[in-house]
Amino acid sequence: LEASGNGAGDKIQTDGGFLYRLCADGRIRILRLQDMEEVTSLSVGGEQEKAEEIYVKGDRMLVVTVGTPEDLTEGGEGFETAEKSYVTIYLYDISDVEHPSLHGSIMGEGNYWASWAKGDYFYMICRRTATIEERSDELQKIGGSIILLEKDGTQTEESAGGTAPPIRFPMTSGIQDYLEISSICLTDGNLQTDVENYMDVEGEGHMFAGEDHFYLTMTKDLENGEETQITKYSYQDGIVKREGQAEVSGGVDDDAFLDEEQGFFRVITNSREGMEANLYILDEEMKLCGKRKDLAAGTLVTAAVYVGDQVYFSTSQGEGGLSAMDLSDPEHPREMTEQKRMSGYSMLRQYGETLLLAIKAAGEEENLELSLSMFDISGQGETKEDQVTLRDVGEVPFLENSKGLMTDGERKLIGFAVQERYYVFSYGEDRFVEEFAWELEEGIDADDVRGFASGERFYVTAGELVWAFDMEHGFEAVESGTEPEKIH
Repeated sequence: LEASGNGAGDKIQTDGGFLYRLCADGRIRILRLQDMEEVTSLSVGGEQEKAEEIYVKGDRMLVVTVGTPEDLTEGGEGFETAEKSYVTIYLYDISDVEHPSLHGSIMGEGNYWASWAKGDYFYMICRRTATIEERSDELQKIGGSIILLEKDGTQTEESAGGTAPPIRFPMTSGIQDYLEISSICLTDGNLQTDVENYMDVEGEGHMFAGEDHFYLTMTKDLENGEETQITKYSYQDGIVKREGQAEVSGGVDDDAFLDEEQGFFRVITNSREGMEANLYILDEEMKLCGKRKDLAAGTLVTAAVYVGDQVYFSTSQGEGGLSAMDLSDPEHPREMTEQKRMSGYSMLRQYGETLLLAIKAAGEEENLELSLSMFDISGQGETKEDQVTLRDVGEVPFLENSKGLMTDGERKLIGFAVQERYYVFSYGEDRFVEEFAWELEEGIDADDVRGFASGERFYVTAGELVWAFDMEHGFEAVESGTEPEKIH
C-alpha cells in the first residue's frame, strides 16, 4: 500500500549531500556523496524488529520497523495470532549527520499498512485485530473513552476517564479488523500521536493521499460481485478527521486507480463477474456526481494514470493505441477521441509534462519480455509512440513495488532493476537510448536495488554496495564497492 501525492519512505533517501540507506543487516548507513565515504552507521530497534523503510526531511530522519513480541516467537498461546505484531517509528535528529541522536520512539500494535509525510507531520496506518473488550482494557490503562458505532449510525460512548482521545470502534461481536491512524510531528523533536479514527475493515485495501484529504478503499466480495467502500479523511497539522464514506460497484486493483482533483475524487473499479470496468466521480460530500459504465468496452482496466483533468488507461484486451477520458466536467466524463484501446500494460506513469511512459511485461518468467513505450500526450498533432523491448529479463520486481522504478523527467532518465541486470535509459528526440546496463552480482535481490541522479552523477544502491557513475562522461564508473561489469 502506497500513498500517492506526498513524500513517502523507502529503502534509501537522499538530501543531495548524503545518502541514507537501509542495509540487509538492518543497519542505517549514511554516505557522503561527494567523496563516497561512509560517515556513520547505526542500528535501529531491538532483536525482534526489522527496519522496513526510512524517511528524511531536513534535519529529521524517521525509521519504520516491524516486529513480533518476544513471547510470541517462543511458541506461546498467542503464536498463531499474527495481528499481535507491532510497528515502531524512531525519530532521529541528524543536524549533526555524523552523530544522529534519537529523540524518541512510538509503538503501534498491528500490521504496518502505509505511511507518508505531509508538511511537518508523518502519518502512519496500522491494521489491527482485537475485540471491543480488548480495546476497552487498553483504554483503562491509558485513560480515555470508546465510542461504539452502530450499523444505523448511532453512537454510544463509554468513558474510562483520562485525557486520551476517544476511540471509534464498530459495534460488532467477536474479533474485528480495524485501522489505527497515527500522526507524528517532526519539527520540534517531540513525538505526538493522534489516534482517533477506527474503521471496520475487511478485504483488500488501497489508498490515495492528496493535499488536504486522504482516501482509503476496502473491497469486499459479495454474493452478486465486488463492492468497494471508500472513506474520506481530512488531515492538517497532525489532526485526522473522518469526513465521509461511499460505496461503489467493483473492486480497486491498484493505488493508481485513485485520484483527487479540485475536491472531486475519481476511482476506477473492475467487475470481473461482468467483465467491465467503471469510472466513478464523487463530490466533496462523497456523493456520486458522475460515472462512466463499461469504460473499457467489455474488458478490464490493467493500469491507469491521472494527468490533471484527464485519465489514461490500459485494458486487458484491445488493438493498442492510447485510451483516455476527459474529466473536466465531473458530471459528464467523456472519451477524448475516437481511438484504439491501449492494451496489456501493467504500469503507466507521467514523464515530464507532455509524455506518458507505459510498461508491459509479457510471456513466461523464463523468457519474459519487458516493453517500454513512450506516448506524446501534448495534444499537438498526431499521437507519437516509441518503444524498446528487453528480452529474457526474468523477474521484474518494480511492477509490484513501483519504488524500484526511477523516472526523472527533468533529466530524461529511466532506471530499474530486473532479475540479473540494472538498466538506465534516456529519452529524447522521440526515442529511447540505453545509457548502460550491467549484471548484478549473484545474491543481490533486484527488489532491493535503487537508482537516483544527483548533480552530475548517477548512483545505484544494492544493500551495502553503492555505485557512482559520471553522467557527463558516458556513465563512466567513478567509484564503487564492487566494480560492475558493463554489458553495453
